[in-house]
Amino acid sequence: MRVAIIGAGNVGGILGQTWITRGHDATFSIRDTEAASISDLLKRIGAQARARSVADAVRPAGVIVGATPWPATQAAIRAAGALNDKIVIDCTNPATPDSSLASETLTVSGVEHSGRSARASTRRSIKPDSISSPIGSSTVGEP
Repeated sequence: MRVAIIGAGNVGGILGQTWITRGHDATFSIRDTEAASISDLLKRIGAQARARSVADAVRPAGVIVGATPWPATQAAIRAAGALNDKIVIDCTNPATPDSSLASETLTVSGVEHSGRSARASTRRSIKPDSISSPIGSSTVGEP
């Protein structure tokens, strides 16, 4: 499975590391692929780990994981380009860095909002309380 993980923080980093160590082809994508934080993550995971721009990571992937802070989500979706016929796993949460609700008023869930913006055909969400668990069918839930 070829996966593009948009975001390499607490959520994206754990998911990417798990998929890579289980033999999947996963690429991290962040705004600054030369940042110290991504460099440290790539070194920790090993030679299979790599980072690319959002567009370069998304293009060949069949599965896209959105793991950005909410304020960066729309820019990441725009940078990803066309997501038609790709599976989008949305791990975003419509909250600001201080954990309050996002300033924008959503009339749908964050997953639905991101999916509509991306024009994605399929969306799933990983439950926040399952992030530290090993990835498996029991950790993936419906939005």
